Amino acid sequence: RMSDTAGVSNSSVLLHPLVIINISDHATRAKVTNKGVSKRVVGALLGHQQGKQMELLNSFELLTVPPPEGSECNSDEKVIIDEEFLKTKLSQFSEVFPDQEFLGWYSTGSQLYPYDTTIQKMFMAHNESPLYMIMDSVRASISKELPLEVFESEVRIVNNQPEVKFCSIPYKIETLEAERIAVDHIAHAASTTGSSAAGTSSIAQLSGTQEAIKMLNIRVKLLLRYLKAVQNGELPKDLNFLRQIKSICRMLPAIDTQQFKNDLLDEYDDTLLMTYLASITKTTSAADKLGKVHNFTYERQRHRRFPFHPASHSEAEDLPASYIF
Repeated sequence: RMSDTAGVSNSSVLLHPLVIINISDHATRAKVTNKGVSKRVVGALLGHQQGKQMELLNSFELLTVPPPEGSECNSDEKVIIDEEFLKTKLSQFSEVFPDQEFLGWYSTGSQLYPYDTTIQKMFMAHNESPLYMIMDSVRASISKELPLEVFESEVRIVNNQPEVKFCSIPYKIETLEAERIAVDHIAHAASTTGSSAAGTSSIAQLSGTQEAIKMLNIRVKLLLRYLKAVQNGELPKDLNFLRQIKSICRMLPAIDTQQFKNDLLDEYDDTLLMTYLASITKTTSAADKLGKVHNFTYERQRHRRFPFHPASHSEAEDLPASYIF
């Protein structure tokens, strides 16, 4: 593992969820194709750049060529990029998204490899200082934080020779309204996969909300215990921590205004209205089924008394299979 990175850069990165989803999907499909064995994948990053701030909006996969036989580097470390494919994809994306440009590349893995500097130099033909993002697909299953690291390169003179060094860049997640809706839909779809029970999605959402409220209650009780211990002289005063608690308390009146109460009541009324409409729809559907069963039974009895009038099949077709006896 390369540990001689150049440090932390002054640049910053805004990362959109679409990029994370694309990389995760790319790594998952590669693992399934490779019969459950994780395989390093590589792709390109697209977005905007304004000064030291970069915004990553999209990404696409890159074709790689296996290393030649007899190479000292393993296949995970030494990946050879198909440059013709890269140029073709960049040209296609520039036609569809003319406001987005090539900002860097990504790969999966848990470390920086020495050969990554060679790949970085190759991408410098398309961007003077391309970004490099690593997603640790192994740590993703056990870590509560995003297993992502973003680097940019710096050229430094070492022993009178220029060398490329990677330095870490801070990033934060930036989402648009459409992206929030899509991510929420994916999360609900994933939580209900394999389950056909009615209301599973709502139950999962309410369960998550309940767990969040429980965690909030635990943390509030912990703060109260700390404040009581400080007041009784059992613990020393931490002024920085007390200021943070005070800032949290100052936020409470902001959600106790009349406008907030009105908005909450409006949302509550809308929720009740949707519940009532769902109940009415369900009751109407049940009543309709009951009416069809009654009409069907009546027609059968009438036709038994008057066998020369055959029953119509159109009414029977509207009934569920369970009602046909």
